[in-house]
Amino acid sequence: SQKQDELTAYVRENLNNPQISNVTLSDYPQKPPFQYKLNYTADAPDQISEIEAGVYKITFGKWLSHNPVQAKKRKRLLDFHPDYVFTESNDYTLNFAENVTLKNQSNIDLKTDNAIGTYEMRIVQVNPQKLRVLSRYILKKNKITPEEMELLYELNEAVETGMNTEIIVGKEG
Repeated sequence: SQKQDELTAYVRENLNNPQISNVTLSDYPQKPPFQYKLNYTADAPDQISEIEAGVYKITFGKWLSHNPVQAKKRKRLLDFHPDYVFTESNDYTLNFAENVTLKNQSNIDLKTDNAIGTYEMRIVQVNPQKLRVLSRYILKKNKITPEEMELLYELNEAVETGMNTEIIVGKEG
Protein backbone atom coordinates (compact mmCIF):
# COMPACT_ATOMS: atom_id res chain seq x y z
CA SER A 1 0.00 0.00 0.00
CA GLN A 2 1.05 3.63 -0.34
CA LYS A 3 1.12 4.13 3.45
CA GLN A 4 3.37 1.07 3.85
CA ASP A 5 5.73 2.41 1.15
CA GLU A 6 5.84 5.80 2.89
CA LEU A 7 6.62 4.23 6.27
CA THR A 8 9.30 1.97 4.74
CA ALA A 9 10.95 5.02 3.18
CA TYR A 10 10.71 6.85 6.53
CA VAL A 11 12.40 3.94 8.34
CA ARG A 12 15.17 3.73 5.70
CA GLU A 13 15.82 7.48 5.94
CA ASN A 14 15.92 7.51 9.74
CA LEU A 15 18.19 4.48 10.03
CA ASN A 16 20.75 5.71 7.47
CA ASN A 17 19.45 3.47 4.67
CA PRO A 18 19.86 -0.01 6.17
CA GLN A 19 18.81 -3.13 4.38
CA ILE A 20 15.14 -3.44 5.33
CA SER A 21 13.04 -6.53 4.78
CA ASN A 22 9.87 -8.17 6.04
CA VAL A 23 7.94 -4.91 6.34
CA THR A 24 4.40 -5.37 7.58
CA LEU A 25 1.92 -2.68 8.47
CA SER A 26 -1.31 -3.27 10.35
CA ASP A 27 -4.42 -1.55 9.05
CA TYR A 28 -3.78 2.19 9.11
CA PRO A 29 -6.99 4.03 10.10
CA GLN A 30 -8.20 7.02 8.13
CA LYS A 31 -9.57 8.76 11.24
CA PRO A 32 -8.29 9.15 14.81
CA PRO A 33 -7.17 7.31 16.76
CA PHE A 34 -4.31 6.57 14.34
CA GLN A 35 -3.29 3.32 15.94
CA TYR A 36 -1.10 1.06 13.84
CA LYS A 37 1.82 -1.32 14.14
CA LEU A 38 4.84 -1.32 11.83
CA ASN A 39 7.14 -4.34 11.92
CA TYR A 40 10.34 -4.75 9.93
CA THR A 41 13.73 -6.40 9.92
CA ALA A 42 16.75 -4.15 9.45
CA ASP A 43 20.42 -4.94 8.99
CA ALA A 44 22.14 -1.77 10.25
CA PRO A 45 25.85 -2.48 10.83
CA ASP A 46 26.68 1.25 10.63
CA GLN A 47 24.93 1.74 13.98
CA ILE A 48 27.45 -0.53 15.75
CA SER A 49 31.07 0.38 16.39
CA GLU A 50 33.85 -1.49 18.15
CA ILE A 51 35.24 0.61 21.01
CA GLU A 52 37.85 -1.93 22.13
CA ALA A 53 38.58 -5.57 21.36
CA GLY A 54 35.33 -7.49 21.71
CA VAL A 55 33.35 -4.53 23.12
CA TYR A 56 30.79 -2.72 20.94
CA LYS A 57 28.69 0.44 21.16
CA ILE A 58 25.20 0.65 19.67
CA THR A 59 23.79 4.15 19.31
CA PHE A 60 20.03 4.73 19.32
CA GLY A 61 19.85 8.27 18.00
CA LYS A 62 18.73 7.10 14.58
CA TRP A 63 16.56 4.20 15.71
CA LEU A 64 14.07 5.63 18.15
CA SER A 65 11.58 7.68 16.23
CA HIS A 66 9.81 9.50 19.04
CA ASN A 67 8.59 12.97 18.21
CA PRO A 68 8.55 15.01 21.42
CA VAL A 69 5.75 17.57 21.58
CA GLN A 70 7.32 20.81 20.45
CA ALA A 71 6.68 23.71 22.78
CA LYS A 72 9.12 26.57 23.14
CA LYS A 73 10.54 27.20 26.57
CA ARG A 74 9.12 30.55 27.56
CA LYS A 75 6.79 31.90 30.14
CA ARG A 76 3.28 30.86 29.17
CA LEU A 77 0.18 32.77 30.14
CA LEU A 78 -2.32 30.56 28.33
CA ASP A 79 -2.96 26.82 28.36
CA PHE A 80 -1.02 24.72 25.86
CA HIS A 81 -3.06 22.29 23.77
CA PRO A 82 -0.98 19.49 22.24
CA ASP A 83 -2.19 18.29 18.85
CA TYR A 84 -3.08 14.95 20.36
CA VAL A 85 -2.88 12.62 23.32
CA PHE A 86 -0.85 9.58 22.36
CA THR A 87 1.19 6.52 23.19
CA GLU A 88 4.22 5.95 21.03
CA SER A 89 6.12 2.71 21.54
CA ASN A 90 9.31 1.44 19.96
CA ASP A 91 10.07 -2.21 20.64
CA TYR A 92 13.27 -3.59 19.13
CA THR A 93 14.84 -7.01 19.24
CA LEU A 94 18.59 -6.98 18.60
CA ASN A 95 19.94 -10.31 17.41
CA PHE A 96 23.67 -11.04 17.51
CA ALA A 97 25.61 -13.77 15.69
CA GLU A 98 27.63 -14.45 18.86
CA ASN A 99 26.92 -14.50 22.57
CA VAL A 100 27.09 -11.02 24.13
CA THR A 101 26.64 -9.49 27.56
CA LEU A 102 25.03 -6.10 28.19
CA LYS A 103 27.72 -4.03 29.93
CA ASN A 104 25.92 -0.81 30.90
CA GLN A 105 22.45 -1.90 32.08
CA SER A 106 22.45 0.50 35.04
CA ASN A 107 22.92 3.51 32.73
CA ILE A 108 20.10 2.55 30.41
CA ASP A 109 16.88 1.86 32.30
CA LEU A 110 15.10 5.22 32.40
CA LYS A 111 11.70 6.26 33.69
CA THR A 112 10.16 9.70 34.02
CA ASP A 113 6.55 9.76 35.13
CA ASN A 114 4.58 12.88 35.96
CA ALA A 115 1.04 14.32 35.87
CA ILE A 116 0.98 14.80 32.09
CA GLY A 117 2.80 11.72 30.83
CA THR A 118 5.50 9.09 30.99
CA TYR A 119 8.73 8.23 29.23
CA GLU A 120 10.32 4.86 29.84
CA MET A 121 13.21 2.96 28.30
CA ARG A 122 14.17 -0.56 29.27
CA ILE A 123 16.66 -3.04 27.88
CA VAL A 124 16.46 -6.72 28.70
CA GLN A 125 18.88 -9.48 27.79
CA VAL A 126 16.48 -12.14 26.49
CA ASN A 127 19.19 -14.75 25.89
CA PRO A 128 22.95 -14.70 25.17
CA GLN A 129 22.37 -13.62 21.56
CA LYS A 130 19.35 -11.34 21.93
CA LEU A 131 18.51 -7.99 23.55
CA ARG A 132 15.08 -6.39 23.68
CA VAL A 133 14.77 -2.61 23.78
CA LEU A 134 11.51 -0.92 24.74
CA SER A 135 11.08 2.84 24.54
CA ARG A 136 7.63 4.27 25.33
CA TYR A 137 6.47 7.90 25.30
CA ILE A 138 2.96 8.61 26.59
CA LEU A 139 1.25 12.00 26.68
CA LYS A 140 -2.04 11.78 28.56
CA LYS A 141 -3.38 15.34 28.76
CA ASN A 142 -5.29 17.33 26.15
CA LYS A 143 -4.65 20.59 27.99
CA ILE A 144 -1.43 21.54 29.75
CA THR A 145 -1.71 24.53 32.03
CA PRO A 146 1.07 27.14 32.19
CA GLU A 147 2.03 25.71 35.58
CA GLU A 148 2.44 22.23 34.05
CA MET A 149 4.69 23.23 31.14
CA GLU A 150 7.83 22.29 33.07
CA LEU A 151 6.43 18.75 33.20
CA LEU A 152 6.27 18.66 29.39
CA TYR A 153 9.86 19.91 29.17
CA GLU A 154 10.87 17.24 31.68
CA LEU A 155 9.30 14.51 29.50
CA ASN A 156 10.92 15.90 26.36
CA GLU A 157 14.33 15.88 28.05
CA ALA A 158 13.79 12.25 29.08
CA VAL A 159 12.91 11.34 25.47
CA GLU A 160 16.08 13.08 24.25
CA THR A 161 18.12 11.17 26.83
CA GLY A 162 16.61 7.90 25.62
CA MET A 163 17.24 8.75 21.99
CA ASN A 164 20.90 9.51 22.82
CA THR A 165 21.39 6.30 24.80
CA GLU A 166 24.24 4.01 23.84
CA ILE A 167 24.26 0.30 24.57
CA ILE A 168 27.60 -1.31 25.34
CA VAL A 169 27.86 -5.05 24.73
CA GLY A 170 30.80 -7.37 25.04
CA LYS A 171 31.42 -10.71 23.41
CA GLU A 172 31.30 -13.60 25.82
CA GLY A 173 34.26 -15.93 26.11
